[in-house]
Amino acid sequence: MKKPCRIFNISTHQYYRWKNKISCSSSVLNLCFKTHPHQLTIAEGSVIKEALKEPVSEQKKLSSIFYKLMRSGKLFCSLSTFYKYASLLSERTAARKSDKRRQSLLSHYPLQFIHVDTTWLQTVKDGGIRAVIIKDNYSKKILHQSIVEDVHSHWIARLLKEVFSMYGLGSIPKSVAFVSDGGPENKGEVIEWIESISLPNVTKLIAKTENFKYTNNEIESTFNIFKNEFVASREITSKDHAQKLLNDFQKYNDNERYPLALFGLTPQEVFDEAIPDKYRFTIDIKQAASARYQKNKAGRFCDLCSHYE
Repeated sequence: MKKPCRIFNISTHQYYRWKNKISCSSSVLNLCFKTHPHQLTIAEGSVIKEALKEPVSEQKKLSSIFYKLMRSGKLFCSLSTFYKYASLLSERTAARKSDKRRQSLLSHYPLQFIHVDTTWLQTVKDGGIRAVIIKDNYSKKILHQSIVEDVHSHWIARLLKEVFSMYGLGSIPKSVAFVSDGGPENKGEVIEWIESISLPNVTKLIAKTENFKYTNNEIESTFNIFKNEFVASREITSKDHAQKLLNDFQKYNDNERYPLALFGLTPQEVFDEAIPDKYRFTIDIKQAASARYQKNKAGRFCDLCSHYE
């Protein structure tokens, strides 16, 4: 065999790699399970496929589907592996991060930075309306939300007062900062109210200014999730309908979503003092990888597997 390989200018190792290369129709990667035992098993591939086919998963981010499977014990693998198989089993792909660098806030405890902003919604009956969402940076929990009459600062100030009372911000010893953009609805009565509190630990910060260069993208991404992931193609009929959707979205965001930064915890769990742990599933993933290798190596998946016995 060495002489023919030398004539074709290839190594014997390369020849046998080509000779033993087998396409397996049972494999998502189209690779033989015997020679590539580290790939996900047939059963694990089916778990991902079924999860992606569920109607409730159509608009959800892949990361939320991934952590839901991990928490239920149905699948243990890395996030990158899940993304790879999800792209092969469906037309969905993981959202890529923008090349545009944006400075985002990094908080260390709940209620350290509270984001507030408004967005415009179109309704069938009442035309254009305004929705307000107030969100905690650390836990990603929605603290408060409402449909307001217009973009006047009176409405924002009223909602901030309610948040201040609901979460006892006046008695928190640590610093609390309200973060918003520079729109007129976030000034006026909002600033007057914060100044009237006379608490040194409560401040108002304007995103992307000389003194505070961070963005308000935490709340901007929340509006994006509300419109594209939660409401999706549904039609908003009226103000009342919009308010109901906001109420349902708050429950959905706080209890059913698994933001990447929380490593498999929901916003409500983190707000209730659960600590995000990036190594939470490490042992489970290693054990699943070992079992996967043994199962793929020992299994018989097609007639060609027998020549490896």
